[in-house]
Amino acid sequence: MMRKTILTLLFLNFFCFFLAQSTKASNINSNGLKILVSEYKIIYKKIKGTVESLLAQKGQHSNSEDWNLILKSDKSLASVKANKSEEKKDIFKKIRLNWISDMAYNFKPGILDDEFFLYRARISTGIDWLALGEGSYKNYYTRNALVAKQNEVDVLENILQKNQLSTKSKQIEVQRFFDNEKLKVVSMYQDILEKLYHFNALEKEHGLFNDAELALSKHQLDKISIEKKYLETKYGYGNNSFQNYTSLLYSEMPDLPAVESIDLDYIIKTKELSLQLQKDMLKEREKNRKQLDVRLKFRYNYYVAEKNWNFASVGATINLPLTSESTKKADEYMINAKADELKDMRLLYKNTLYDLYREYYDAKKEIEIMENKVNYFQASLSLKSADENSDTFSPAGYLKDAGGFMENELSILEKKADLCDKYLAYMMYANNQNQEKMTTITNPDNVGKDTYLWSSFFNNNTNTYLINLLNHWHITRVYVSAGSSTNQTKLADFRSLAQTNNIQAYRLIGENSYAATDSGFVNLQNALIATKNMGFEGVHLDIEPHVFPDYKDNVELYAQRWINLFTNSKAWCDANNMHLSVSVPMHLPLSVATVLSQNNILTYIMAYDSLSLDKKLNKTADMRTILGSSNFVWVFRINDFTDFNALLSAETTVSGAGVTQIGYYDLSQMNLFKP
Repeated sequence: MMRKTILTLLFLNFFCFFLAQSTKASNINSNGLKILVSEYKIIYKKIKGTVESLLAQKGQHSNSEDWNLILKSDKSLASVKANKSEEKKDIFKKIRLNWISDMAYNFKPGILDDEFFLYRARISTGIDWLALGEGSYKNYYTRNALVAKQNEVDVLENILQKNQLSTKSKQIEVQRFFDNEKLKVVSMYQDILEKLYHFNALEKEHGLFNDAELALSKHQLDKISIEKKYLETKYGYGNNSFQNYTSLLYSEMPDLPAVESIDLDYIIKTKELSLQLQKDMLKEREKNRKQLDVRLKFRYNYYVAEKNWNFASVGATINLPLTSESTKKADEYMINAKADELKDMRLLYKNTLYDLYREYYDAKKEIEIMENKVNYFQASLSLKSADENSDTFSPAGYLKDAGGFMENELSILEKKADLCDKYLAYMMYANNQNQEKMTTITNPDNVGKDTYLWSSFFNNNTNTYLINLLNHWHITRVYVSAGSSTNQTKLADFRSLAQTNNIQAYRLIGENSYAATDSGFVNLQNALIATKNMGFEGVHLDIEPHVFPDYKDNVELYAQRWINLFTNSKAWCDANNMHLSVSVPMHLPLSVATVLSQNNILTYIMAYDSLSLDKKLNKTADMRTILGSSNFVWVFRINDFTDFNALLSAETTVSGAGVTQIGYYDLSQMNLFKP
């Protein structure tokens, strides 16, 4: 019984199906069928032509060097110049003179204490010279030096900002290019879907398509139409003007440099310079609060009385602050907070790079998968169009794969735009370190190459700041005062940074007690051994027995001790492959100069006292002749000069007198001196 029921149901189902098919086909005749077939073939040929055109473009290839096109910087954005103004040389500005007038009228006659007479009115006028303190030229110059340094920091920060703006501009430009490429594909796809929709509507009229199927076809058309409209209006202006990056569509996607290989010092350096500048400004403010204020007065005085008096006078006003309101703690808190932020900054930048690196390769992987899928579509489309000339050929399979291919192309363009965005962001960090302006700020050049770095200035400043200051002055050799109390980790890092910047860092030994006895070399040798153990490759001796009170009475004795110390040190250094140089005063006994010349010891002449430059040259003429031009360095003391131009003028003068090597005393005085 069950078996008969099942057979009956199967028969009824078959009959219903046949009836439905007959009803569906009842609305189409042979002529209508021919029209549908003809329309279907037109759509097929249109789609095939579009797909083959896109596949032909996919066959183009170029290497990853084409990606360098998007790395070219925008010169209009990247060019940054310091705002510098030449200060007019005005003697009155330098000596800081003020014209002061003071007038008083007494309703009741006053008494002039020192002359004991009554006067009705007093007029005093004349010049005040701000010798020291607020308003003095020294303070004025220091503030200008800080402003100049702030200007330099601003230039570095502006370069970073301009490069970020340039990168953002480039990202928008590349995005516009890819959006325009997507618009081309979307327009093609929309044209195809419109034809398919109209064909589906025709099928529905003949009973071959139902309402749900037609609604789906309409949805697909509307979806791509919305995408096209969005792309056409995305930027709010015409999409006709943009850089052509067509090669990016077909070139190999480049690999990124490893995160570990990217040096972020150019960013950190700017922040460290800014922080150091704030510290210098804080020190300057604190010093100004406590400094002595001195004004010298030159006046002409006129008193109105029964007998008028007039006379000139000179005087001085001295003001020494005993108490002052200080914001030092608040300022220090702010600076310490920025210092802590600076410590984390390198890690934050590294983390950003790691994120960009990972996202770039995730996008690259997805693109490679989609590009590989193109090979599948190409093979499948070729297979499904192989018998297109056959009477039994149906384009349905081809059209389905063609739609999948077009969707895949749009996804590739979307993902490549994202890939380029990540690439630009990452390479902004990788390439900015090579910007010349990050390491070079145009300044007047000094010719000196040597200087001294005493422990106090070394300990109170970061290694990065010290190296930047040395580079700012074009220093190639620095003598560092370092003892057992010096932070050896900081010292080792400084020497490493100096070596990286092609700066020779030798130890400076400044101890006069070695010349107090005939056996001073015993103690000096211990210092030389310690110098070698620290890793220094050279040593500089600054031993000054001429400061002893009995020096003038025992010049020959101290000259011989000098000779013993220098010759023994030279022998020890030669045996230990270490460089030796020495500092000497301008009045060095010629017997010592002769020994220095014979032993080929580089000698630094400390050319500073109250003498004029011409007198200094005359005073040292014999010593310089004995040493030879290649074996001595003329050392200027920076505090002897009012400004950097005065130093340059002095350098020109001594160079004309045969001086070929120049040095500076010392780095702390050089700080904030050169614009």
